[in-house]
Amino acid sequence: MRLSFFFLSILLILSACENPIVMDVNSTGSQLVVEGYIQQGYPAYVFLTRTEGYFDPISINTLDDISIGDATVFVERNDGVIHKLTHIDSFLLDSLSLDGIDLLFNALYVDLSYKEDEFSQINYKYKLIIVWNEDTISSSTSIPPPFPVL
Repeated sequence: MRLSFFFLSILLILSACENPIVMDVNSTGSQLVVEGYIQQGYPAYVFLTRTEGYFDPISINTLDDISIGDATVFVERNDGVIHKLTHIDSFLLDSLSLDGIDLLFNALYVDLSYKEDEFSQINYKYKLIIVWNEDTISSSTSIPPPFPVL
């Protein structure tokens, strides 16, 4: 009797904890996905893609379809120095005669003039500015000083 009451109690508790989860997977349009990096002594670089639906079919052209190659990208340092990042595509690589380097997708923007004024330095704040589809998107970061490892 006690054992059946125990199992009945557990069954009632577990069945009372069910709540349906409703997810709306139908998004309204694509959004910009930004992945950017800046490090002391290296060029700033940014990958720009657009969102893809979770249940959308994947084909050999998917990376090309989500790549964004028509944006204008700047990095501004808090002392007023601004660098425009260059979109790296297969045509640019071919013009530089860089054999053996293939881009998986055309979404890469790189600061090719970072050495001119030692742009990427610690203790500065940086603002990323992206102009795409008549929208301006920005974010900010800094390069912290190195932390000694003991």
